[in-house]
Amino acid sequence: MKNLKPPQILILSFLFLIISGTILLLLPFSVKDNYKLRLIDALFTAASATCVTGLSSMSISDNLTFFGQLIVLTLIQLGGLGLMTFSSFIALIVGKRFSFKNGIIIQESFLHSPIKNLRKLIFEIIIFTFSIELTGALLLFFYWNNEFPLNKSIYYSIFHSISAFCNAGFSLFNSNLIKYVDSIWINIIIIFLIFSGGIGFFVLRNLKEYIGNFKRRRSFKMPVQVKIVLFSSFFLIIISSFLFMLMEWNKSLSELPIKAKVLSSVFQSVTPRTAGLTTIDISLVSNGAVLLIILLMFIGASPGSTGGGIKTTTFAVLVGYLRARLRNRLSIRFFNRNIPLDHSQKALTIFLIALIVVGISCFLMLISQKNLRFEDVTFEVFSAFGTVGLSRGITSMINSFGKVVLIVTMFIGRVGPITLIYAMGVTEAKVDLQYPEEKIMIG
Repeated sequence: MKNLKPPQILILSFLFLIISGTILLLLPFSVKDNYKLRLIDALFTAASATCVTGLSSMSISDNLTFFGQLIVLTLIQLGGLGLMTFSSFIALIVGKRFSFKNGIIIQESFLHSPIKNLRKLIFEIIIFTFSIELTGALLLFFYWNNEFPLNKSIYYSIFHSISAFCNAGFSLFNSNLIKYVDSIWINIIIIFLIFSGGIGFFVLRNLKEYIGNFKRRRSFKMPVQVKIVLFSSFFLIIISSFLFMLMEWNKSLSELPIKAKVLSSVFQSVTPRTAGLTTIDISLVSNGAVLLIILLMFIGASPGSTGGGIKTTTFAVLVGYLRARLRNRLSIRFFNRNIPLDHSQKALTIFLIALIVVGISCFLMLISQKNLRFEDVTFEVFSAFGTVGLSRGITSMINSFGKVVLIVTMFIGRVGPITLIYAMGVTEAKVDLQYPEEKIMIG
């Protein structure tokens, strides 16, 4: 471990969780007596939970025992925040020091710049997480306590709160949250949890400081990243809600009352980035809405969050770069601040690698899943890469080879393309030779 780089340790920690989860799910008391769990399905479920995706080839409520469901929930929690974060937190609790490499991994996972007090950072991450999850669980309990027995309502509330905040998409209901499509209470709480987990710890931390300074009537300078994340997130939610409602009003939403149409449209604009919980049957939506959801899944959540995708800041920088070039400017500007030029190069690299990954995955899936439709397979691949968990109902029909492809896609989507490249030993290029330039035709 001492000879490994931080990105390599991060990847190994996720692999450790997946393998451990697979072994635990294969234990006799993890599965109900009437169900035989195959190795590939146990691996797929463990990978999906660890990568906080939510795709599942089986019903975890019907086929897994309470112990098996707790294994899935634990993988979601550990996978959402990272094994290094929890291991360092436990080390601090018992009075031991965490390793320097663990500190680097945690710092780079949640912040864009170094911080002196890593101990405080770890405690803040854990406190933020458990506080939001506990708040969500209590609010869900108030609703479900009227519908289920006490022990069941407590368990359902905790499970769905963690699943929503970690953007996992796993649900204990076989129909996901479809039965609550017209419930304002459930919709608002789940959206709040998904949004909180998806904007990133850095944004949550700065919002807390802003509120604290506002109460004390002190000035607080909000970082540009926070402004970009909040603006892009709300922009995507508003635009996609309107488009989804416009396309599906007389289609998949036709039989719903107006209140449910509005709620489901907003919910379906939030959950593809990158939660996976849903209040409607995704297999019934039109091709236009499918394309919209695919785009949202590809963009994903924000940096330092529990979500996947290329991230909102990557999307914003690409749009900013395009805007700058159309105006014949070299600099990218957001909120009266210039963004470093290397950020656009990094954003473009992430974008191209992501396209290559989903392109190869789609190709492998399409040649191995001959009985499945193109749009359904493509949707599944983008859902896996974005660690979303939405599906058009084909996950259980995918063969073993296809599941392996999706597992790899989920894994790359969770750890991130850049982390994977650095783990492979690729470093920044050092220019030592300059060759003569020669122009070529572009476009």
